[in-house]
Amino acid sequence: AMAVFGAALGPAALAWGLQRSSATAASLLLTLEAVFTALLAAALYREQLDRRVRAALALLTLGGGVLVLGTGPAGGSAATTGLLAVGAATLAWGLDNTLSR
Repeated sequence: AMAVFGAALGPAALAWGLQRSSATAASLLLTLEAVFTALLAAALYREQLDRRVRAALALLTLGGGVLVLGTGPAGGSAATTGLLAVGAATLAWGLDNTLSR
């Protein structure tokens, strides 16, 4: 399962998303990998997330949301779809990180 997420789905989603969004927004969105990794570790392995970690995760998630929602009419729906694909890549890598513990 790890190989499917980390070596196949993640890179494919990233490549597809980069073709449809700006590289700057996509590179900033890649920070969501840390969010997914931490949340999955908390859910699957009962890792403790203290107040500072939860605040950092919230800020990273908020920043990712601003990037995706902020593409607006100038970027169009293709750019939004591309950023969602980049987000899916970060989820795949977060799963890979967590499952390879």
